[in-house]
Amino acid sequence: WQGFLFGLVGYVFIRILIQTDGIFSFYRPFMQKLIFGKTFNKMTPIRMKLDHVLTQCPKCFAGQLAFWFYITNFYSFFGWATSVCVAILFAKLLSEKI
Repeated sequence: WQGFLFGLVGYVFIRILIQTDGIFSFYRPFMQKLIFGKTFNKMTPIRMKLDHVLTQCPKCFAGQLAFWFYITNFYSFFGWATSVCVAILFAKLLSEKI
């Protein structure tokens, strides 16, 4: 059930809450300044991928939430892998249906 929760949270956070009119609209500009610097002159492929994972892709964000939650709480490997996979799958399904 936690995988579904992480998938839902990842989808809602990326697609709704961090948009320009969302409650966390400061998140994306803040992360981009952190990743690229103040002048955006450090746009390397790895930094662009990091920006994609943290601010644009609900599947990536949901997978990261599940991954880091299980790493910090140290549950079983099967629970960790299942939660990450279900979170990514559920966020993908939400992205395609909505």
